[in-house]
Amino acid sequence: MDKIINNLPSTYKKDMWVQALMRSAQLQLDELEKDAIQLGNELMLNLTSEKQLKVEEMLCGFDISEKDSIISRKANVSAKWKVKPIITLDTLQAVADSWEDGNIELSYPNADSLHLTFIEPNGVPQDLQGMYKALREVAPAHIPFTAERVYKHSKANICIAAVPKFSARIIIKSKPKDGEQSG
Repeated sequence: MDKIINNLPSTYKKDMWVQALMRSAQLQLDELEKDAIQLGNELMLNLTSEKQLKVEEMLCGFDISEKDSIISRKANVSAKWKVKPIITLDTLQAVADSWEDGNIELSYPNADSLHLTFIEPNGVPQDLQGMYKALREVAPAHIPFTAERVYKHSKANICIAAVPKFSARIIIKSKPKDGEQSG
């Protein structure tokens, strides 16, 4: 109520009838303010309600699945929003970056496959299948995927890489210099 009354001329501020009228209007204005804030939140994916998330999933053409986590569902919508008609490595990287709980670098070595590098710690997102599905949907169908997990030691000058599913193949190599690609 004070918001409205403070904006009135001083003679109106003292009038009991005007104060009662403003109290009545303030209740409705408070409700409208809450609705306006919620509407603004619906425009930001990280703050959107589950009801609006269902609408966004429907608009993206997804089968709405209640079994997936809210975070995973929002990451899928975010990835779909980032897709452009012409698919570039930057577009694919933007899709992978939608999963904020992972640290993934994409590359296209030798122009024969899309290479995913999961940089540990926290390289592999919790919803790896969801991220893979989103990338597979966007990437050209004829391009195969390869992947590796890389453990970068912050103090030592080495990187340790392993293929996914922790097969016996482990590669130990010098830590690449900034801007240098290792393969």
